[in-house]
Amino acid sequence: MIIRRYLYREIWLISVAVFSALMLIYASNRFGRYLGDAAAGSLAPELIVEMLALKLIEHAPTILSIALYIAILIALGRLHRDSEIVAFEAGGIGPGYFFQSILGLVSIFALVGGLLAFFVSPAAVSIRAELVHEAGEKAKTDLFVSGRFREFDGGRRVVFVGRIDGETGRMFDIFVRVRDADESYILSAREARQSEAEDGALYIVLERGERYSASTNERGFTVSRFATYGVRIRQAGEFSAVSAKVKAIATMDLIASSDPAYRAELQRRLSTVVSIILLGMLAVPLARTSPKERRYLRLVVAIVIYFAYYNAVNILDAFVDQGRIPAWVGPWPAHVSMALLIAILSIRQIAGGLRRPRRSRGSSHLDPRRSGAGGVDDDPGSAALQDDPRGSMDRRR
Repeated sequence: MIIRRYLYREIWLISVAVFSALMLIYASNRFGRYLGDAAAGSLAPELIVEMLALKLIEHAPTILSIALYIAILIALGRLHRDSEIVAFEAGGIGPGYFFQSILGLVSIFALVGGLLAFFVSPAAVSIRAELVHEAGEKAKTDLFVSGRFREFDGGRRVVFVGRIDGETGRMFDIFVRVRDADESYILSAREARQSEAEDGALYIVLERGERYSASTNERGFTVSRFATYGVRIRQAGEFSAVSAKVKAIATMDLIASSDPAYRAELQRRLSTVVSIILLGMLAVPLARTSPKERRYLRLVVAIVIYFAYYNAVNILDAFVDQGRIPAWVGPWPAHVSMALLIAILSIRQIAGGLRRPRRSRGSSHLDPRRSGAGGVDDDPGSAALQDDPRGSMDRRR
């Protein structure tokens, strides 16, 4: 029990440190993206902190599995390098004890990860989708101001609106300058309106206007007239709530539905819990190192295995979304392959521990290499002389 508490304390401290570091790295990355969205006018600055917190909650189960995986690798690896595992095995505590202890700890983490994946994360996605929708509706009304220029897409789209009808939202006397890598042109129209695509991209649709493009071979402009002309002023991405519809559905609704997309999402949430258990158990045999082995060699191998497993799960999820494989198959081929790898490595480690000879107490005086320190010599004649005291006295004479 003392050894188990010692092991749990080591893994817990390291997992908290790794989880905090990974969350900080991910938060820094997302914060930079949200700042870019706010600078482009697609996200209100006051929503950055709230959106960031909800995004961290959404991905907390995945980060938790990675943190536990790395924590077990580091904790058990240190015990192997310091020969503490060897001391435990010499005292009769074999590899099976550590597998049972790690399985108990991993089960607790899997329970926490399941609560996050099945209940907390969908609620966070739902709240974030509502914020995105409200911010999008507000941005549509505040996107243009009468009599002012407005830049989009890093200055590659510049729009001027002469007048806006407050009731219908239609715009009049529109000028648009478009600057792409291969061409640059100017659009002029009497009227325009906004239009949002299914993927969340926002377009300004000009009606009854002209297009002025510079000629590359000759001086002057080429003028063409159009009935309608659409210019994208905001790309699809984080600002779109379309991709979050399925992720925001409650788990109980997913279980009751037979829709393939819902089934795939349910498999994805269950896969998060399964991956916590598999990665935690995989770390036990991978952490076994010798004092002479390079310190971070096993850690590099473990990270490579993790990325291969993670990519395989994502590919299978994508195949389910695309309809290439049935929803009931899901990512289970990757999970089964990982379970077989864990079984092979674990059996080898346990079998190696059972084959290791153990030195019994009091057997050191039978060691032939210790004869100079009072042990018995391997020579049969010497053994006979020591057994026969008379022979020993004649030898002295």
